[in-house]
Amino acid sequence: MRPVVFGWLTVCAMGAGSYMTPRPWRILFLAGLILSVVVLGHWQHRKLTVSTLRRIRHRQANHLQVIQGWLQLGRLNRAEDYVGRLSQKISEEGAWYRDLPLSWLYAVLMLDAMAESRGIRCQWHIAKVGSAWIRLFRFERTVARALASAGTAMDIHLDDQGFVVSLLDPKTMPRGRFGVRVWQQGDTIVLVWHPGAGTE
Repeated sequence: MRPVVFGWLTVCAMGAGSYMTPRPWRILFLAGLILSVVVLGHWQHRKLTVSTLRRIRHRQANHLQVIQGWLQLGRLNRAEDYVGRLSQKISEEGAWYRDLPLSWLYAVLMLDAMAESRGIRCQWHIAKVGSAWIRLFRFERTVARALASAGTAMDIHLDDQGFVVSLLDPKTMPRGRFGVRVWQQGDTIVLVWHPGAGTE
């Protein structure tokens, strides 16, 4: 049985037990229920972390294959250009580790790895961000849903007021209720969550 199914069954059993048992035993079942929820959340977090690390390793392997291919073809200038662009991207990502709070850093790394595994190039423009959980949740949901509609490139601006996600060559119009403003400018679809932008 999958751990997540077993976890939810345990949570349901503890909830039913805390409801149906006599009063003195309810505390024991409620403690078990809380512990089950914590363990399940911890397991889900580990699963997501391993999945993100797997995507990052896959991305690094792809970069090495491209460099190796250019070198085998004797195209040293192409290999040097690629290494230069890769070095610049790595130095930009290094700023994330210094400037972003842990929860935002985790979300950005996860979304960036998810985009690259789908062949979508993300250009990140990150200014100072706060630690508002509601904004983080909305940002994660918006970018994850936008990835389903993205073609090959996305432009993401993030600051302490809100965010702007631009799909530069979208396959389809994003679906679902984002709680953000969405409009189309030529071939680009823009999703904005910013105090001055309003919502749709």
